[in-house]
Amino acid sequence: MTRVVLAMGTVFLCSCCVLAHAPESSTKVDRLCGYLVTETQAGRDSIAQEKIVLYRRKATIDCCVVQDRVAEVQTKKDGKFEFKHIPAGAYWLVAFAEEKEHRIAIDFAPTKDAQDCTWNLYTIDKDGQFVLKTYLT
Repeated sequence: MTRVVLAMGTVFLCSCCVLAHAPESSTKVDRLCGYLVTETQAGRDSIAQEKIVLYRRKATIDCCVVQDRVAEVQTKKDGKFEFKHIPAGAYWLVAFAEEKEHRIAIDFAPTKDAQDCTWNLYTIDKDGQFVLKTYLT
């Protein structure tokens, strides 16, 4: 009986570890720039003068380990931000806004014909989710 309980406990603990490190879905981007906004009843408001940090994203490590920090920028008055000279790869984009940390997993693959930054709205929606909304023409 004790062996059965121990075996079941081991299986349970291992499954928890697998679930804790299950890969999150990521958003593919070709530019590391855009506008940080929040959705309101009236529409969207820019989030000005807030910190945005870029961290390397690894499959087995949760966000955001200090040694994986790549760069930091601050949004301008209109919420605009841009990271420059960043190599392609998997990253966490973390915005500190509304006294909370908001993060999104991104896969950055720069292209020659990348869209202008004005088309990327990194939005904190009404439910507090951090999502990228891209406008296409």
